[in-house]
Amino acid sequence: MNSEWIFQSGTQGVHVLFDTETIQRAFSQDVDHLLDIVEERLEEVHEMVHHVLAQSSVRSGRDFIDSLPTEMRYVMVLLYFEVIEGRLRKQETLLH
Repeated sequence: MNSEWIFQSGTQGVHVLFDTETIQRAFSQDVDHLLDIVEERLEEVHEMVHHVLAQSSVRSGRDFIDSLPTEMRYVMVLLYFEVIEGRLRKQETLLH
């Protein structure tokens, strides 16, 4: 899967790995709790991210994410948007 394309699309508002409902529900969660999950289960989270990015297509990456337990899907959304936010901040810095 082309991770550069996925994240570049994300900076333009196109989020191909998640449906709108999942994104909305993830954003309604307690961020500190999701960050605690990342910290407590770092190895598992790391493996999930690598598994998604190793998929041959966006569809298979999305199917994998959809198969995760709900909290872990929300963790994936959180991490994805942290990457997007970092890229947007970097672009903003380069423009100024």
